[in-house]
Amino acid sequence: MEGNILKFFCQNSSKKSKFNLDYVIPMDLHQDPSPPFDFQDKPDFIEISPKSLNGDFKIHINKTPFFIDILKADNSKIIGFNHKNCLNTSPNVSLDFDFDHEFLYGIPERAEKFLLPDTTADVPYRLYNLDRFGYDMNNRSGLYGSIPLLISPYPGKTVGLFWRNASLSWVDIMKKDKKASCLWLSEAGDLEFYLIPANNVQDLFYKLGKLLGFAPLPPYFSLGYHHSRWSFNDQNDVEEIDKNFDLHEIPYDVIYLDIDYTDEMKYFTFDLKKFPDPLAMEDKLHEKGRNLVTIIDPHIKRQKGYFLYEDAVANNYFVKNEKNEDFQGSCWPGFSYWLDYLNSDVEKYWSSLYAYDKYIYSRPNTYIWNDMNEPSVFGGPEGTMPSTLIHKVKTPNGEEISVEHREVHNIYGMCQVRATYKGLIERNKDRNQRTFILTRSFFAGIQKYSAVWTGDTLTKWEFLKMTLPMLLSLSVSGVSFCGADIGGFHLDPSFDLEIRWFQSAVVYPFFRGHSTKNSKRREPWLYEEKNKNAVKQAIVLRYEMIPYIYTLFYEYTKTNVPILRPLWYILPEKIEVYGVDDQILMGDAILSCPILEEKQNT
Repeated sequence: MEGNILKFFCQNSSKKSKFNLDYVIPMDLHQDPSPPFDFQDKPDFIEISPKSLNGDFKIHINKTPFFIDILKADNSKIIGFNHKNCLNTSPNVSLDFDFDHEFLYGIPERAEKFLLPDTTADVPYRLYNLDRFGYDMNNRSGLYGSIPLLISPYPGKTVGLFWRNASLSWVDIMKKDKKASCLWLSEAGDLEFYLIPANNVQDLFYKLGKLLGFAPLPPYFSLGYHHSRWSFNDQNDVEEIDKNFDLHEIPYDVIYLDIDYTDEMKYFTFDLKKFPDPLAMEDKLHEKGRNLVTIIDPHIKRQKGYFLYEDAVANNYFVKNEKNEDFQGSCWPGFSYWLDYLNSDVEKYWSSLYAYDKYIYSRPNTYIWNDMNEPSVFGGPEGTMPSTLIHKVKTPNGEEISVEHREVHNIYGMCQVRATYKGLIERNKDRNQRTFILTRSFFAGIQKYSAVWTGDTLTKWEFLKMTLPMLLSLSVSGVSFCGADIGGFHLDPSFDLEIRWFQSAVVYPFFRGHSTKNSKRREPWLYEEKNKNAVKQAIVLRYEMIPYIYTLFYEYTKTNVPILRPLWYILPEKIEVYGVDDQILMGDAILSCPILEEKQNT
């Protein structure tokens, strides 16, 4: 394929539908229909040397037993697969891979060390998007998002492996004699994967950008401080907070409204008792160059007269159960339904809701937070949708086909975000205004639409310490615009933890303070003077760094080189740094070594 990326595909013969992921999330990369190559057919093997690879790599296909290796010109192996004979294409899909060294990274989202360990004595990694409030450390069962990508950086042997499957998947990693192998297993879908041999990590990141998509340049304001809480009380509360940031000379750019701003949990509405004039509030923010982010979740309240519910029922826009009835579950509004964002008609409808004459309480400085989009279903299996639900998907020729939720679970949230992104772009006549979206759930390619954060953390030191490995895993998987709730989301951090988290977060590409309604208020001016000044100092430092960060973002949009980088990025020959994840590079010019332990001073 384009960019010397190798695609392997085998259709699952036991599938109930002819669904293909390209119907919903088409790849940006195109296949050369007849790439030039040298072909040798020997009695025991076939060897293919694509001329586009300039002799750097070749494909060795062993006939009996069947396995394939990607080799260098000197016949040393970069990556191989099916050496353990784990190839299976129906009803589940599986395959084993082996690498020529032990360093594997990626497969977010997971609260674990950056360098992936051997999992054979424990449980494998599980990729399945779920609402994981206060998640456990070093738990491999999966968090809010899934990117089925492994990267393997090593001098002369750098390679990426993208397992393109949106169903429940497991990855088991084995390490022996300083070499790694892994087994992938997915519940449904086709066997489709991509191997990306590269000359070095810079080359690998660029090729991953070609494969999964390059991020757009974010608006400048979105690199500043975002202030959030579940929830601010009302319009007066928001305006007082805005005034106090100025009074205490603390810069910020964005303030958030969580679910309680709505009229009884009906999205695209405001509670006009709490917020009597939302447009005036947004205009006041705009006068100071500031912005508002409102949360809009995918669950739709069951209430007659609510325009969104009525439209969806009339047009058959909701996800169905096995009886072809609208699936009903529970979430923040109580009885709720979920829009079928995989359907192109639903996507267009959702995008249209962001027009200024539809979302009537929005301004050009209003942006969006898509949360609870794993999707989270209270009381559902593992807190999400049953896998037997049905989506209606349009094929390229316009035919509508049915596909079980089990096959597409991990892309549901990204499909919502993509529809939101299109709506925010299209709401402006020239369609030329950069936008901002924050999402909790994601899949490979989410960087094209949204920033990501690490979800509902606790105010504990172990969550602070785990943030850097989590952000590194996201970053090397293509998602550079990422961050965490500063101070932790739930309960109250000690002042020491709050300050250390702000200091560490100065280098998070996404820089937001957020907390639950069960936490004490965290506006900096509510702290003792020395603590307020420490937080203020960290925020001011962030603003001093924004021109540098913006430059890194521009380079990232062109090269896909992550903004946050592990030490091996600049020290590939130093094997001893391949396991370091408590120090982090922001670009090549800043090395951050934050304090991550309680009662530590240096």
